Parts: sequence; structure tokens; C-alpha cells
Amino acid sequence: MNIKILLILVVIIIIAGVLYLAAKGPTELISTNYIRLAKIKRGFLVKTVTVFGMAVPAFQTNIITPFSGRIECLYIENGSKVKKGQKLIKLHSEQEIEKYLLLKQKMIDTKYLLEFTQKEYDRMQRLRRTGQFSLKDMQTITTKLKQLQESEQINKKLLNLQQQKLNSACIQAQIPGIVLFETDMENGLFIQENQHILSIVNKDSVLIQAFINQDHGMKIYLDQKVTLQKFSTTKEEQSPLIGYISYIAPEIKKGLQKILIQIEDQHSIQFGTSMQINIPIYSASDQLIVPIEAIRCDRGDNFVYLIENGAVRRKNVTIGVTNHTEVEIEQTDGINEDAQVVLSHFDILHDGMKLTAKEKHYNDKKNL
Repeated sequence: MNIKILLILVVIIIIAGVLYLAAKGPTELISTNYIRLAKIKRGFLVKTVTVFGMAVPAFQTNIITPFSGRIECLYIENGSKVKKGQKLIKLHSEQEIEKYLLLKQKMIDTKYLLEFTQKEYDRMQRLRRTGQFSLKDMQTITTKLKQLQESEQINKKLLNLQQQKLNSACIQAQIPGIVLFETDMENGLFIQENQHILSIVNKDSVLIQAFINQDHGMKIYLDQKVTLQKFSTTKEEQSPLIGYISYIAPEIKKGLQKILIQIEDQHSIQFGTSMQINIPIYSASDQLIVPIEAIRCDRGDNFVYLIENGAVRRKNVTIGVTNHTEVEIEQTDGINEDAQVVLSHFDILHDGMKLTAKEKHYNDKKNL
């Protein structure tokens, strides 16, 4: 009898324990495994971004044809070395000459009509003093005179523009350098207006052109120091070169920004050389930093687990500069310096879970 009562009491105690744990809910951590933690501290990170670029001429000019026409005289060959002001090509266009002659004739006709109308206007003014004139005729001749004067000014501008266009038929080099044809050219070849026919490059001075991710492009600045080396498939050791960012394109194309880099040692790099560029990316000052393994991701949102008042709390964060071991986070969702961030056992953690003293374990090696 006593044994039955004892067994009943044991069953009652077990059921009561289960009911107690169920009522306690999932807010208490059952596992006895240690959890690694680290303190959040302030500072800044430096991350090195590697991009590849190419040596391009620091000075280059593209020659565009001013009008459609035939090459009357080709003064240079592809690859020729030219001086500033040297003749390159002379174009000829009967159509452009005809336009000039028509404008000139129109200018002469307008000038003749203007002189005739001016004399008529002067005559009307004399008749006005004697009272022998028609007011309507006076208004008509005055309006015509103003129109002809305006036409004369317009014709002068058009004639000057056409004269400049014809003068540009003889294309000259704007900078010294090497001529690079964009198409095969010979005397008599017909060329369209605004066609890129050749470029002149100065190979004595080069810049390194590269493209950088737009997110990194927001963190670099003009005159920033970078290191470079010639790209090579071998493991040959090279002394790094020093360069400075001289240009950052304001426009973004397909997520990339164009940058140009000025090299200190210009003589060591030739036009067309492939380069590897190492660019340091600095985080903003006074940012919160955590070990990279603390960052979790759920449906595109980044978050961390913090320990607050003996319980696990999920906090959303925005990631900044990241290196191999640490990551910069925005101070969001109430995260403060010296807070304890969780580094392990993510599979059993959830927001609101409580921890016992035995289960808290601070890893000094992860202290930033």
C-alpha cells in the first residue's frame, strides 16, 4: 500500500515538473553548453580592396570630322609621331563650299535690299517734314527696315560659322604624341560628319585607369594613397609602386565607378600595361565593431544577438566596412558600446531566451 502511494507521489511530482517547465515557456535556455561572448567596442577598420586596371595615356585627344567629305590630303600615317599644330588631314566637301557660297550670296542680296530700303526710309522722313507722306507707308517701310537689319545680323553669323567650318577642313594636332587611326584612311576616302577618325596619345605620361564597386567608391577620396604592381601570372617578386587617386567619376555605370591613378614613378610603366591596385578602404571614425561571426542574416536582414539583463535579445544592424575578422556596424536598435554580443550556439538561441549563470561564458580572446 505504501509503495503504491509512493509511486503515485513520484508520478505527481514528475507531472508537476513538466507542467512547471511548460508554463515557464521557451524563455529559459535548457542547454548547459557554454556560450562565447565578446564586448562591442568603438574604433575604425581598414580593408584593402584589390582591383585591376590598365595604363592609359594621361593626355589624349580624339579627332572628330567637322563635316562629311573626302580626304583631299592625308599628311600622316598610322603610328606617326606628331608635334602640336602639325597638319594631319585636309578634307574637301563640295556641299559645304556650296553652302558657303549660297550664304554669301544671300548676304549680298540682303545688303542690297537693306541699302535700298534705307534710302526709301530716308525719303519718307523728308516727306514727313513737309507733311506729304502716308502714315501706313511709313510704318510698312520701318517694319521692313528692321526685318532686313535682323536678317543681315543672322546672315553674318551663319556665314562666319560656315567659314569656320571650312577652315576646320585642315585638321591639326592639338597635342604632341602618337597618331592612332580608328579606321583605314587614304586620299579620296569619304568620311561622315562627326566620325571619330583618329586619336593622338602622349605615351610619355600615363595614368592607371580602373573601375571600383560603387559601395567602395563612396569611401575613397582624391589624392588617396594606393599601392600598385604590374599584373603577372608568375610569382615573380615586384617592388610595389606608389600612386594617388587623381580622378573619381561622378557617374555610376552598372554598379561601377571609373577612377584614375597618378603614379610617382612614371618611367616604370608603359602604355597598355595591366596593373593590380590595392586601395585601402577606411571606416568612419567612432564606429561600433564586432567580430564577423556575430553577424547573422535572416531574409536579407542582418542582426546580432546581445545579452541584456540575463536574456538573449535580437538586434537589427546595418553593416559597414568588413575585413577578414571584424565588421563595422551602425549604432541602431539600441546597441551600445561594451554590450555583450553572442558568438556561438546560434542554432538554439532565440529572442527573449533567458540564460543561467552557468551558461554565460565570456571569451577574453574575442574581446576587441
